[in-house]
Amino acid sequence: MDTVDMYETTTGTWSKSGTNGPIPSSRCGHTALLSSDGINVIVFGGTILNAGITNELWTLNTSTFQWASPPFTGYPPSAGLYGANGKA
Repeated sequence: MDTVDMYETTTGTWSKSGTNGPIPSSRCGHTALLSSDGINVIVFGGTILNAGITNELWTLNTSTFQWASPPFTGYPPSAGLYGANGKA
């Protein structure tokens, strides 16, 4: 996930942007939501090729394209395949 595809809704065009920071492994079956601040995309769970199902949590700052694996408290949901719609 060292590059992301972006869709510009006002022009109907696609583009690519490079990312930086610690790069999460490529995955499928994850969920991704826009945070309530409208800046961060939150990515949770999914399946990583040759590693299996994960419950990793990552954020991508859409202003800087910086990935982070933020600390959190409590217990995350169990590893699995997730889906969601809307805003966090």
